[in-house]
Amino acid sequence: MRRAAILLFALWTCYPECRPLFEKGPSTKLVRGLAAYGESSAMGDLDRYGAAAFPAYEVILSDPKSTPREVAGVLAALARVKGPREPFLPHALRRLAHPDEYVRGAAAGFVIEIGTAAESPVLVALLSSEDEFISRRAARTLAQVGGPTEVDAMDAWLRTGSAHRDFPILRDRVRTYRDELDARVRGVNLAPPPREK
Repeated sequence: MRRAAILLFALWTCYPECRPLFEKGPSTKLVRGLAAYGESSAMGDLDRYGAAAFPAYEVILSDPKSTPREVAGVLAALARVKGPREPFLPHALRRLAHPDEYVRGAAAGFVIEIGTAAESPVLVALLSSEDEFISRRAARTLAQVGGPTEVDAMDAWLRTGSAHRDFPILRDRVRTYRDELDARVRGVNLAPPPREK
């Protein structure tokens, strides 16, 4: 018994990544504070809780009194954590139209991170985001999960995307992702041929 206690103590003190195994999930109050603080150290603390923080995340995202910083922090943490995050997708989709730009950005980042073909219409809409980074990530995700309709949508965006006319690098990236998607849909391998030895 004493050896087991010593081993547990050693794991607790020497391996911080093992601590969540010995703790129950964080309180909603703690998560609110860490999410609202938003600094990298606080977000790292949320990351270490992993899926154990999911109940607190659900409470915060369901609470209409949660502040924009809390919501943005939780969505940003969800975009990074591993585990079954799909139940949080409706919360993120609703927040894409939030008046706060940080909430919109965090929601977009989450949708982009776990997006599937079912979210393709939302991802197409995110191509026209005011934030160039979100537009680029949406295009990259579409290249991975989109289909023939999304190829057409990206073609239309490239022809009429006046919101990003002043961003030629973004337009080139979207064109590259569009070509990758088209090749994937048609079953063409765009990888360069292997080098001969």
